[in-house]
Amino acid sequence: PEGLAKTSKNELLVAYSILAEVWKVDINRKSKRYISMAELPGWEQEMAIFGIAIDSKDRVYIAAPEYRGGSLIRYTPNAMNKFQVLVTDANAVNSILVDEELDVIFIASMDTVQRYQLSYFENPYQPIVFNSNEHAIVTGMTLANGISFNSDKSSLIVADTMNYGIYKIDSDIKPEEKITDLSPYQFSPFEGAWSWPDGIVYLKKYKLFAVADNFGSITFIDEAGNQVLQYQLLGDEGVLSAASLTVINDKLIISDLWEPGYFNVLKSVVKSRFTVPHHSIYSLRLDKVLKGY
Repeated sequence: PEGLAKTSKNELLVAYSILAEVWKVDINRKSKRYISMAELPGWEQEMAIFGIAIDSKDRVYIAAPEYRGGSLIRYTPNAMNKFQVLVTDANAVNSILVDEELDVIFIASMDTVQRYQLSYFENPYQPIVFNSNEHAIVTGMTLANGISFNSDKSSLIVADTMNYGIYKIDSDIKPEEKITDLSPYQFSPFEGAWSWPDGIVYLKKYKLFAVADNFGSITFIDEAGNQVLQYQLLGDEGVLSAASLTVINDKLIISDLWEPGYFNVLKSVVKSRFTVPHHSIYSLRLDKVLKGY
């Protein structure tokens, strides 16, 4: 599993990268296939999907890094033409942030963070071909990944996976500032290994960001970048590879990149394991993990 999103009915959407499918998990933890990218004309079997996002109409935005040079695709349930290609040639599209209030879509893709006007895609349109001069608000990152707003939406907070850090990008697009360095990694499964920050989500109730780490932790940081708590995700055969994050009913939902059945989570606060077809999805009870913060 890669991308995660929450529907208006608090259902969980899980993007399975290699399968190129999005599955829906309801409140009873029953899962079913929701989107198959194989139905999109021109989709090839070896293509994968990464991050997903959702809007107030439950339309799903899908990062497709290998389709038409790297594309942003929107899926509209119950529409005659369910798939719409919004952006092409955007390179290895990774994570997506949609904000209808600000009329904007942000995409994290390789060394760039890109910005597009959301309302442009509400009328008859031609797919936008990515142009660095026009659409890239930040360049030069190593591997732009998880992306979130801060509390008042004045800044973007972006995880740069291969640079081991979390960056702040102001709304007036000043040069990015590294606010947190997650290396060296204190829970490293390999001696000397550093952190690979991946997904990031803002926790409004706690005024903190949660950052997923591919080397097996969730790090909680405040808006100044101070590391408040690092929580290890430990299984009986090693650490979990935390990737994407979302929040449902005060539970932090985490996608795990490792193989299914390899890990039985030992931490008592990890209560839920969703029934999904491949790999694993876990949840952390935030009221217990962040008790006192």
